[in-house]
Order: sequence, then C-alpha cells, then structure tokens
Amino acid sequence: MAGLTVADLLQIAERVVGPEVRIRDRGLLVAALARVEATDGDEDVYGSTAEKAAALLHSLVTASALAEGNRPFALAAALTLMAMAGEPSAVSDEDAVALVTEIVTGRVEAVPVIAHRLAGR
Repeated sequence: MAGLTVADLLQIAERVVGPEVRIRDRGLLVAALARVEATDGDEDVYGSTAEKAAALLHSLVTASALAEGNRPFALAAALTLMAMAGEPSAVSDEDAVALVTEIVTGRVEAVPVIAHRLAGR
C-alpha cells in the first residue's frame, strides 16, 4: 500500500494546525510512518488499513512531534491514510475525539482496539 510521506504529514499539519505549525521533532514523524509500514519478513505487522491508521494515530498522539496541535493532527493523518486507501473511517466526530483522549490518557493502547474504533465498529 502506498502510504503517507513526511511531506504529506507536513501538509496535513499545516491544514489542521495552521501555516505557522512548528515541528518539535521531525524524526518522530519518520518513526510514525516507519511503524505503519513495518514488516516481519514478508508480512506487514499491521495488515489492514484500519490497523495501519491505528498505529499511525497511536504513534503521533503519544510522540507529540508537533509543538502544539498533536491530537487533531494525529486524527487527521489517520483518517487521511484510511481515505487514501479507499477505506474511509466510519467513526463519528464524537467517538473520534473520545478515542484520541483515551489514547492520550493511556486507557486505550492496543492497535487492534484503536483500529476497530477507527473503522466505526
């Protein structure tokens, strides 16, 4: 699956946070994208689009690559990844905000759980 690039993430950050977005650590963006594309031999670690988006969301929310606006940025990036793959998320706005809050507070950490909720199930 052709995924997002750092340039894509920067465009999303500008759109969500604003043109004056400040990147705190560019390496964290690179690491988040590497996690999404991780393989074990010939097998993707995160096999489904929802799992890839969940891994991205978790990484971006917990790593805080931006100086501010990490939560809405992370959610927008995950939803963009799903839409690019032709599998748009069915999660409601309210549930998406709750999910991000639960990731931040550590109540939800498992990628399969995040993926299930991103898919709107």
